Amino acid sequence: MDLEKLRNDLSKLHANREQKVIYVKGWLGEHGNGHAPEEAFRLIDEIVPPEPASGQFLPELKYLDGIEEQEVKFLWNPYIPIGKLTLLEGDPEVGKSWVTLAFATAISLGHGLPPDFGANYIGYTLVASAEDGLADTIKPRLTSMGANSENICALDDKGFALLEDYIKQAKPILVIIDPLVAYLSSEMDINKANQVRFATARLARLAETYNFGNGSG
Repeated sequence: MDLEKLRNDLSKLHANREQKVIYVKGWLGEHGNGHAPEEAFRLIDEIVPPEPASGQFLPELKYLDGIEEQEVKFLWNPYIPIGKLTLLEGDPEVGKSWVTLAFATAISLGHGLPPDFGANYIGYTLVASAEDGLADTIKPRLTSMGANSENICALDDKGFALLEDYIKQAKPILVIIDPLVAYLSSEMDINKANQVRFATARLARLAETYNFGNGSG
């Protein structure tokens, strides 16, 4: 087993300790022939030291009688919940990027979305696009749809590492990431669910923390 590769993989993952333990177990399942050498788990202690605690380290249990129910609010009912991660999938060239920019246009103008044109949200949309140019593609498309460009901001793939800082600054109602795979680490194998799950879990956490709709293509 290449423990040095595992060390590099762990150091690049934006994940908490519990998630890295899950990653190591998956890694061992693929590369460890069913065995779990202590050396692999020591890497987690080295990279993400355990939190100081009195007594045995255990995840906190939450009893549901102490959980207050919350109503889910939708940017587009029932497709885009606020504070959640939404994936927009489809074949190439069917207009996925156009659809996301139509969402941005509606929000920039304070218009509801079809078919019932319910809740009208007006505010900022943050567009993270790695494929379409801002000047020759994204801005002309928004202009053709009558968007209020003052309520739409953008960043490129180089800014993804600072995504949370931009979200804090812009306070968007909607964040569009197009395409999602362009913003994943080059070391990540997108065909392995346990690796991709860390990236989507991070985006879901951001959506919940800052209460925006997250649309990723």
